[in-house]
Amino acid sequence: MKQTTVEFLYQELWQAPKDKWMWQMILNQAKEMEKLEIETAYDLGMCEGFDIGHRKDYTSDMTGEIYYKERYK
Repeated sequence: MKQTTVEFLYQELWQAPKDKWMWQMILNQAKEMEKLEIETAYDLGMCEGFDIGHRKDYTSDMTGEIYYKERYK
């Protein structure tokens, strides 16, 4: 079974020394994992024919990367 981002974060922080630089590095890794999960989920949804045509703020040529940047940046 694939490890979720939250499980990764918990496990890594539990095992890491209480050093703010180490914890920041682990947090950044978890954020990147979450970003990739969101992008992949969006792309898979579009491939499966998820209809977002009724939404004016999304277009059919939008990729997961573009969706993430517009939604979370």
